[in-house]
Amino acid sequence: MGHFKSIFVPTIAVKPKPGYKYYENEIDGVRTNHSIQTALDEYEKLGYELMTMTDVTSSKYHNRSYTEGFLLMFKKIS
Repeated sequence: MGHFKSIFVPTIAVKPKPGYKYYENEIDGVRTNHSIQTALDEYEKLGYELMTMTDVTSSKYHNRSYTEGFLLMFKKIS
């Protein structure tokens, strides 16, 4: 069993507003935060500690970038 684990937590997008295609990837911060917190709690119960959290960005729509999700790296502590 490995001493390190990594998981990807995707962002949760707000539904686009009619006629505003550029806002398609607007992040729902509250729901995304909940997803990250759930992952942190789950891995803490399994005896892991968060080492790093890195945002993963992509580009779309005329070179506009957006956060696609977060990569969480954990280390086994118990």
